[in-house]
Amino acid sequence: MLPSSGVDQIRAVELRSSHEDCNSTPPNLPAAMLELQSAHSNCHSIDRTLQAIATALGTACEADCCVISAIDRWSGYPTQADFACLLAHPALSVDRQAIEQVELPDAIAVGNLSLRSLLVLRVQRDDRTLGMVILGHTTPTDWQSAIEQWQHFDPIVELAIAQIRLQQQLQQQTSYQTWTQQLSEAIRTTSQIDPIFALAIEATTSALAIDQGAILLLKYSHLKYSQPRLNRRTHHLPIATVTLACAKQERSIPAAFQLADCELCQQAFLEQPEPVLITDNAAFGSPLHLSEFPALLLMPLTHQKTVLGFLALQHRQAIAWSSEAIAWVKLIATQLSTAIIQTRAFQQIHALVDDRTAQLQRSLEVQAKLYEKTRQQVDQLRHMNQLKDEFLSTMSHELRTPLTSMTLAIRMLRQSNLPFDRQQRYLDILEQQCTQETNLINDLLALQKLDSRQTPLQIRKVDLKLLIGDRTTPFETDWTHKNLTLAIDLPDDPLTLYTNLDGLDRILLELLTNAGKYAAPDSTIDLQVRQSDDAVTLQLANLGAAIVPEELPFIFDKFRRGSGITQQAIPGTGLGLALVKSLVSHLKGAIAATSEPQSNGLWRTCLTLTLPKKITREGEA
Repeated sequence: MLPSSGVDQIRAVELRSSHEDCNSTPPNLPAAMLELQSAHSNCHSIDRTLQAIATALGTACEADCCVISAIDRWSGYPTQADFACLLAHPALSVDRQAIEQVELPDAIAVGNLSLRSLLVLRVQRDDRTLGMVILGHTTPTDWQSAIEQWQHFDPIVELAIAQIRLQQQLQQQTSYQTWTQQLSEAIRTTSQIDPIFALAIEATTSALAIDQGAILLLKYSHLKYSQPRLNRRTHHLPIATVTLACAKQERSIPAAFQLADCELCQQAFLEQPEPVLITDNAAFGSPLHLSEFPALLLMPLTHQKTVLGFLALQHRQAIAWSSEAIAWVKLIATQLSTAIIQTRAFQQIHALVDDRTAQLQRSLEVQAKLYEKTRQQVDQLRHMNQLKDEFLSTMSHELRTPLTSMTLAIRMLRQSNLPFDRQQRYLDILEQQCTQETNLINDLLALQKLDSRQTPLQIRKVDLKLLIGDRTTPFETDWTHKNLTLAIDLPDDPLTLYTNLDGLDRILLELLTNAGKYAAPDSTIDLQVRQSDDAVTLQLANLGAAIVPEELPFIFDKFRRGSGITQQAIPGTGLGLALVKSLVSHLKGAIAATSEPQSNGLWRTCLTLTLPKKITREGEA
């Protein structure tokens, strides 16, 4: 048995699988009709009814095979492997007579049969062929009896095929409507043209069941053709390039070619808005591969008689394009033309908006720069005002606190019956507070001189090891109350510098004082010195409270002290590291600070000082 074709336009049944089956006694016509009526009443689909008709008709006509084909004008002939050779035979040409017997000089192989004789019966309505019935024998046959019986089956077959075609038309119209709505929605909601092109190609190739589709756009070479209008009297064609915008293709169409190189595109340009229709291969010069895709519908995309491009639909089989299909493709072409115009208008508006936006952006950038400069000036003024307030607050505290202590000591000394030891204690307080006030004033004066570069450099040879020894000897004694240990790591080689002795000595003093002040009790302070050919690096590290990253860049500023220092009652003015920074700069060196957490919960704060081994006076080489 040959299988059913599986295509809506084709229903076929072979009744006998061998020539010997033809010798069996066929049932009489009434029995076959009863069997057909029973099958028709029990079937729930047109497909099964048509299968039953093929079975009953082939049985009644004693045929080796029976094929019923519902021919749809727009979709072309079927291509099933089992029936291709049979349906492609010249005896099936649509313009032949309604009933024809065909004796074949050469057998046609259909499945496992070799047919030698055919009876072609055309199902017609209003002089239009709806389909055909093909009866086949493996031997030459007189088909007169079958022709007589056909008149009983003709109305039933006609009705079944008409119902199939009606179903197909309804399905096709539903498909047209669905795709049209999807494309309209895409045009309404999408600003990009490429998704619309892709949807249009998918819609046309799917709904029309064709092999290849493409959208070709025209790009005109001369300004006068930027809005070309057809002159039908002269048939004037502009110089234009056809570019491939979107395609679903089995054979590659060139990405671009000249309008003059494609006769089909020229014909479509001249005949717009009507399409160019080719149902079979034609001798045209075109890059559209008509030799492989002979059926072509080339629809111009137009707007106000301006040709924007073409919608090209091609099929591998020779077909006849139906009026319904052409009308629907025209609707799709109209939607595509509208989308192209909308996109181009949007692009022009977008370009104009971009240009205006760029101008506005440049204006805003100029204003932003002016605003930024103004903001920076305001920030500088605010920062200077903040520094002033901090300076006044710190100076007020540092000046008033010692004065308060001295005032209290003086009042106590005025008591006539004050014991001698108490007198000595208050005198020590007076001396200590006076010294603190003097040191503060001296620090301020030193910073002022360093900042104004009023202090000349007195350069001399300095033994750094000896200087470090002098400064570190009293360290543990000064910090006995905190039980601090100083670990010194010096190189074996001599450490000789040509620098300012007083400045370097003050730097060491301030660094050691700062380390001892902020080191945790019972901890070790590490002093390490390394040298290279032209520089000496000194690192002083202590374990203590953290310096948060936000405050680390400002520890060398004047009167800047870390958060929580005042609450911890740690004495100081915030001038020590500022003085160090100025002295280091005066000695042509550099200093940096880091603060990193340790496993014991403390932070390791390290100050790294780098000094040149030899500095020169101004003007010296």
